[in-house]
Amino acid sequence: MMREIEFRAWDKKEKVMCWVSIIDFEHRECVLVYPTKEYKEKTKSFDEIELIQYTGLKDKNNKEIYEGDIIKNIQPILSDSKKIGVINYVDGAFRVEWLESGEDLIYYYDTERFFEIIGNIYENSELLRKVKQG
Repeated sequence: MMREIEFRAWDKKEKVMCWVSIIDFEHRECVLVYPTKEYKEKTKSFDEIELIQYTGLKDKNNKEIYEGDIIKNIQPILSDSKKIGVINYVDGAFRVEWLESGEDLIYYYDTERFFEIIGNIYENSELLRKVKQG
């Protein structure tokens, strides 16, 4: 089975999550599709966006899990100290950084049973502040 390689992008200036239709590594730019009624396309440089990779995994609602997604542990089988985490790419692997208790490899879990995406670090950073404040 071939691994799906997909990206989305956070437009830093317009503060909106977009789909990526073309990545030009030579010129360091992407063609983004904006989530409007017309699905308008724009070309943006790598400096203007955060390029975000799909992990190849899905959550309990069949939503694709990307870097920067904020996930919730929905299975009591996991430790109670692992409630909210952020998906990161570290040392060649996708990992969950549990805000309360450190880091785990994402492939350690059956993501469709254990995870629910509740937001992402770009559009929902307030979720992280709530957890850190207790």
